[in-house]
Amino acid sequence: MTKNITVIASPIGNLAIYVKEAQLKAIEIGTELPLSDANDSASQLICAQIGAYFSKQSNSFKVPIYRQGTDFQQRVWRALTRIPAGEVRTYGQIAAELGSSARAVGTACRKNPTPVIVPCHRVVSATGIGGFSGQQVGHLVDIKRQLLMLEGVNFE
Repeated sequence: MTKNITVIASPIGNLAIYVKEAQLKAIEIGTELPLSDANDSASQLICAQIGAYFSKQSNSFKVPIYRQGTDFQQRVWRALTRIPAGEVRTYGQIAAELGSSARAVGTACRKNPTPVIVPCHRVVSATGIGGFSGQQVGHLVDIKRQLLMLEGVNFE
């Protein structure tokens, strides 16, 4: 089992891209690891697609994602990938689709290991922007706002 780490610069901070067995395992936003070049074809593909996303050349990702998390988390994460760029859904809407609760959906979003690619930033609360990666206010919510604005959704 090989695991590679590539660190790239992005408009939301440096991103550490973790690849395991030629599949995306995780993305860490705001890493302090030094920038590094992708040294395998899977990492190169992922980095190219992330670069295309941030330069507004493409909103779709076609990368293999390493299977992890509970069955419920995987169902939530699959539902997130069906939300088109430039649109949002509420935690409650996703919960209704899956026959679950909004709180459970929020917990699964918080545990999403591959933000940006699996767009948990497109899930908002019924009364506002909601949280991001476990934060209700602060830097990570600002990053959620930036990602939504990049896609044409303004949450002021």
